[in-house]
Amino acid sequence: RHCLHSSTMGCRRRGNALVVLLASVSCSQSMWVAPWQFLGGLTSKNSCSEEHQNKLDLASNAISMSSKISHSYGVSGITPTAADPTHLKQFVQSGQMDLTMLTTLLGNTIEVSITSNFGGQLLQDSKFGALILHWAVDTEENEEWKRPPKEMLPAGTLYRYKKSSVHTPFKLNLEGQASVRISVPAHLAPPKMRFIVFATNPGWGGDEAAQLWFRSSSDGDFEVCVCPEEWRAKIDSGRGAAAHSVAGHHGTPHRLGRSHSAEMRHLAQVQREKKIEEALVRMPQAHMNVKVSVMLPLDVHKWPMEVLERKIRSLHEAGVEGVMCDVWWGLVEEEPRQYDFSFYLELVNMLQKMGMELEVVMSFHKCGGNVGDDVHIPLPPWVLDVAAQIGNNKVFYTDRDGFSNDEYVSGAADEQIELDGRTPLQIYRDFMDTFADTFCDYFHTVITKVQVGMGPAGELRFPSFPLSHWCYPGPGAFQAYDLHMQASWSNHCKRLGRSEWIARRPDSHTGRGHTYNTPPSQSEFFRAAGGDWRSPFGRAWLRWYAEQLREHGDRVLAAAASVFSPYKLALSGKVAGLHWLYRYPSHPAESCAGYVNGGGNDAYLELAAMFRRHGAGLDFTCFEIQADVRPSLSTLAILSFYFSGWC
Repeated sequence: RHCLHSSTMGCRRRGNALVVLLASVSCSQSMWVAPWQFLGGLTSKNSCSEEHQNKLDLASNAISMSSKISHSYGVSGITPTAADPTHLKQFVQSGQMDLTMLTTLLGNTIEVSITSNFGGQLLQDSKFGALILHWAVDTEENEEWKRPPKEMLPAGTLYRYKKSSVHTPFKLNLEGQASVRISVPAHLAPPKMRFIVFATNPGWGGDEAAQLWFRSSSDGDFEVCVCPEEWRAKIDSGRGAAAHSVAGHHGTPHRLGRSHSAEMRHLAQVQREKKIEEALVRMPQAHMNVKVSVMLPLDVHKWPMEVLERKIRSLHEAGVEGVMCDVWWGLVEEEPRQYDFSFYLELVNMLQKMGMELEVVMSFHKCGGNVGDDVHIPLPPWVLDVAAQIGNNKVFYTDRDGFSNDEYVSGAADEQIELDGRTPLQIYRDFMDTFADTFCDYFHTVITKVQVGMGPAGELRFPSFPLSHWCYPGPGAFQAYDLHMQASWSNHCKRLGRSEWIARRPDSHTGRGHTYNTPPSQSEFFRAAGGDWRSPFGRAWLRWYAEQLREHGDRVLAAAASVFSPYKLALSGKVAGLHWLYRYPSHPAESCAGYVNGGGNDAYLELAAMFRRHGAGLDFTCFEIQADVRPSLSTLAILSFYFSGWC
């Protein structure tokens, strides 16, 4: 009844009896898989393409894994005792999946460590992509399961749009175990938490049914204790004592409660919740018509306000309902944690008087260096200073020749470096938090949508086409050589058991300075006949490269959703329209940008699934370009038709 996740296994009609049979086999196991993810369109083994054979192998591996998992489940625990009053150890078993949960009371903090030996084996198995803890908490012991408090969430946790649960990935610890570590202030610790564990593999597709689920014997969730009654009484008594007035050094009474900073955070949260309620009241009914908005110039912040007002009024009289504007990180946060939104406040007030709407773009990229850019707005100077001090290749995406592009901070560094005591992901979150606090009174009246920038030109892609190195219609170059990307590739090869690939690169055949514009027919990697992109190494490289991009987008959208979703404000991200060389079999331009769309892969569908998990819309560029005016195997018509099918 209180299951966090429910899914019904059904047979999808694909005109193939074998698919239905395999679906029923997998349902009888404790692993849930959807074999149609692997076998769609299969006719006979003799007519299998290489792609279908790979999918068949994946299905075989998945079913083989399911046969290894027995139907034994259980939960057992050791409550705090007089001999060891600060530790609580609990055990969970689901088939071969063993989970040990050690909860420790450390003064004013409760730490939870969840480890699994079998989970560690899965993380090191090349057949698996990730092991996820799917969990929620009971904050009032009333059987209402809620999203854990923000203070309790480990790094890398993903919010689930309109869901009470969250997803936290397991990581390998030094003992080779899968591990999740949770730390929470004792007074915020929930009595219980409820969870399921599941494993995923990118090759299985995005459907939740195509995942390995480890559940309780009733096919539900495990329920374990976080803060037992013995600890709760001790914590409450301690907080009660601290709340009493006591004599100061000179006999002056003072109150011991929250620290000043904690009190300020508490008051800010109360105020934010009040603002959210007010914003939801202003939320309009769904529009049945299509609204027309116009993108403002990149340098609109330099325009005299009276000139800008006259131009926008002309648009309004022509029937335009709103405008779109970049909120530049490089302009707003010129000093760390010091935000200047003054221009944007003037703009919002002007639009409010006209009755017009505003869509804002959280622009965490540099302006300049892309097609059509005639304005230069760099990243904040303090970010560039840190990069110069520690090395550009530790902060920015880097190509094979060592060129580090300062257009956008490397997504692989999201949680790996600190620029001013904060990671890039924390900096983006703080920026959006401050924006929401500043402008929430205008949500749903003036500000109707937030687009989140996730790469160069605000697009979720790698900066593989810098105008200083590239010209149309070159395929671009892989941006996989900053220190964090290289470390990720090395770890990926080790997990695959292919350490000999660590030093191998897909663009090693080209000469220095020619990587961006080498025709694919002259590329050992991308050429249509015998190209390395079809080899096991090539497929592994392209999948890993695309996953790095998708995971970065996942993290940034999760941060954005945690800020804007409570206001029910429309959220979106931008995907690039890479139309040139689309008809070339290896899709080189898309591949260099992180969209692996050759060999039967569907990059756009995978990105769309990721966007959907966060309730975000997908904004696609280049619909306005005429399909017949671009040479070089460009197929805008196909791309446009593909995306229009989702509308």
